[in-house]
Amino acid sequence: MGEALRLFIALELNPAVQSALETPLQTLQSIPGSKAVRWTPLKNIHLTLKFLGDTPDTQVDEIQAAIESAGEDISALDLTIQGVGVFPNPKRPRVVWLGLEDHSKQLKRLQRNIEQRMEPLGFAPEQRSFSPHLTVGRVKKNADMPAVAKLGEAVAQIDAGINIGWPCEAISLVKSDLLPSGPIYTSLYHYQLDRGQTNG
Repeated sequence: MGEALRLFIALELNPAVQSALETPLQTLQSIPGSKAVRWTPLKNIHLTLKFLGDTPDTQVDEIQAAIESAGEDISALDLTIQGVGVFPNPKRPRVVWLGLEDHSKQLKRLQRNIEQRMEPLGFAPEQRSFSPHLTVGRVKKNADMPAVAKLGEAVAQIDAGINIGWPCEAISLVKSDLLPSGPIYTSLYHYQLDRGQTNG
């Protein structure tokens, strides 16, 4: 029997983008109500394309092949991180997110490709529509409601000045180890997107 790995497919931030996000994230983490949030460590922020969950390690090779197939007609992505918001709404925020603008118009197609390639491997398609964003914080389960309300109000009004170019050139297969101190992410594989790919 193989070992079960908790896996997901994602786009990871490069070091330049991580560095550019440091100050805006510090601004967010100082707004009213911010103590109600468990903020995501900068090194853990990513865009999830497909959550796979507990997966036999014997499947890793075919998952990698599926990622290669999904990315073969996609060129490097030209993304911009901009704007901040909360899900589901400012009155009852649960997640703090940063928005994404896809100038290359390929991100949703890449995500659809991955869903299509993963279904034959036993991974059911995601039922919710794909809404590209970076999760930067989650409201704590035991957070008091006044702090949560302040947070939603503050995020609705803030201008964190976030407008960061993100040239994304690789798809990653990532392993997540859940620890009491928080998840540890380990990249198992990167598929490089073709910089010169043309899409007719």
